[in-house]
Amino acid sequence: MHFKFSIQALNELSIQIDFGNKISVEINQFVFQLFQYFSHNPFSGFQEAIPTYAALTIIYNPLQTPYNLIELKQFVTKTIENFSTKAILPSTSHEIPVVYNGEDLEYIAHYHNLSIQEVVALHSSVNYRVYMLGFLPGFLYLGGLAEQLHTPRRDTPRPLVEAGSVGIGGNQTGVYPVDSPGGWHIIGRTNFDFFNASKTPPSPFKIGDQVRFVPVKRCLQKNQTKQQREALNGVPDLVFIKSGVLSTIQDIGRYDYQHLGVNPNGVMDYKAMRLLNILLMNAPNEAVIEMHFPAAEIQMNTPCIIALGGADFGAELNDSPISNWCSIKMAQGDRLKFKQKINGQRLYLAVAGGFKIKTVMNSCSTNILANFGGKILKKIDSLNLKKKSCLKNLKLANSVLPRYQKNPKIRFIKNPEFNNLTLGSKEDFLNSNYVILSNSNRMAYILSGALLSYSNKKEMLSSAVNFGTIQLLPNGLPIILMADHQTTGGYPKIGNVIKYDLPLLAQLVSGDTIQFEGVTLEHAKNLLIQEEKYYHSLKENLKFIYEHN
Repeated sequence: MHFKFSIQALNELSIQIDFGNKISVEINQFVFQLFQYFSHNPFSGFQEAIPTYAALTIIYNPLQTPYNLIELKQFVTKTIENFSTKAILPSTSHEIPVVYNGEDLEYIAHYHNLSIQEVVALHSSVNYRVYMLGFLPGFLYLGGLAEQLHTPRRDTPRPLVEAGSVGIGGNQTGVYPVDSPGGWHIIGRTNFDFFNASKTPPSPFKIGDQVRFVPVKRCLQKNQTKQQREALNGVPDLVFIKSGVLSTIQDIGRYDYQHLGVNPNGVMDYKAMRLLNILLMNAPNEAVIEMHFPAAEIQMNTPCIIALGGADFGAELNDSPISNWCSIKMAQGDRLKFKQKINGQRLYLAVAGGFKIKTVMNSCSTNILANFGGKILKKIDSLNLKKKSCLKNLKLANSVLPRYQKNPKIRFIKNPEFNNLTLGSKEDFLNSNYVILSNSNRMAYILSGALLSYSNKKEMLSSAVNFGTIQLLPNGLPIILMADHQTTGGYPKIGNVIKYDLPLLAQLVSGDTIQFEGVTLEHAKNLLIQEEKYYHSLKENLKFIYEHN
């Protein structure tokens, strides 16, 4: 069975195979089987695939694949045309207990001229199909919602939706598995466990499973267990004496699990992490501590060598100023403080040899919403080091440092939805300054500026999104998804910030302005190629210095 499809580049790191904008069991099953095929038969440079309602997004490393974009499209097209579908896989049925007491239940009833009892009866009388997992770890997108309950998403998403909330958005329904922002209308609550990072697989659901909501008067409270900490032998190497506003363990991110809705997470500023690890002769993906201001106070209980980079928070070692971008010897009992926010938004601390941290799903990165992986580091928390290191004191030259700016131009790649903007909105988007608002965070940057509109507005099916995806909200303002972004989204995607400019974006603070500049995929790829060559050269030069001095 074959379907019409198109292939488009979302950015220099991913393509999307689109089978249309409708919900179809046959198409969804085909997408899922195609996902399984590419996952088990990856091409060179393939990283992961994300199946959604009617699209499959493939994420790849353009520096490792032998294909340019045209060749990759041809390869994928040929693969699909020669693809043989398998028999439909057996599905599992799940019953979800729901207390129908959501804050939007009355609104839904009024919007459709129904009674609350009729809304509950309609919502709970259907066997739903799991069409995809996305947005958040374990978040289910369910098909089969009665047409009488189809309701447009909220114009403005709530900043916090409680875990277990059952919602309706467009012609979809689903449950928020963790506390998170959300734009769906909340009609009830459940205590069902949708995701557990310690289990294999972490979600009991897969595409094609059946779900039925069962009305109940109350749900038993779920026993919340705190993340167990590893027992420490003796005195830890590093202790947090005072808490910072947000200090977390991060590496490059958690991949190959986005098909389960697991956010990639990872550092906001990959260039800072990469440079610090090069300086300390660490592996490129060695985990670092990402800090915001006010930052933590840290005590070293064992000699080590550290380096700081990214933002400048006026670091002091034992009350004496120290600089970013240099290796610093720490003695037993030394204390590290951060006195003032001089510039930037995120400071990184790396240690020679790396931190001794357990990986979860192949990453040390902290998933703040679902509370797994690394952790938010607070007072009396501690870390150990992998190994001791005896490096020389070196400082990176200014010529090799990231070029952070206060009000930069941010380059992006236009997505197909950009063409649906009115001519005036296209001009406004490219020529206006957008201000970063104070409620921006690691999940998304909220912008204020020129309002945009579509010449042909339509409801979009949820599909995969990336770090840097520019979505247009119903209120006409764009947002930029950042490192803790959801894995899928239903708001129109008008573009994607190129990877090379993401660190520049990550160091901006509220009140800073940005202007968007469209560039080609080839330009974005060439920047990454040049950067990789530069990092390799820098690493070889530092290796030579360490070995010959």
